[in-house]
Amino acid sequence: MGDAEERLYSQLEEEGQSFFLEYVLPQQRKSYLCSADCCDSPKDPMTSRVCVAQCRRLVDALRKFYVEELRGLAGRYEKCAERCDRVGEDTKANPLTYPRTNFGKCSEFCALEFLNLLPKTVESMRTTARRRLTESSQSS
Repeated sequence: MGDAEERLYSQLEEEGQSFFLEYVLPQQRKSYLCSADCCDSPKDPMTSRVCVAQCRRLVDALRKFYVEELRGLAGRYEKCAERCDRVGEDTKANPLTYPRTNFGKCSEFCALEFLNLLPKTVESMRTTARRRLTESSQSS
């Protein structure tokens, strides 16, 4: 793995943890407290279940969004790297060295491209999370 790839994976992990701590975890706390309130004076079991499900709705949506966004970005990176596997296949160069050399250059290019894309993607995730939290608080 090249330097850019290592930085990409490190940055992805760091940004993912930051997003989770900033948006998902606080909402998870609220969800647990809300669920506990549902159990304080239940009218019947079904009412309690519906109440708890409502409490979990936003945190579940944020988690799903978080996972889908990071999975989507990782998938796009993998597709770029897969294209690198094909680099050099149509050349007359030494088949033992040419593709391997160019694969390294190509995969580094992919990693750098996605490192540059990551801040914009993370900011978009944060904007969407803030919007969803705002919409949720207004509808409550």
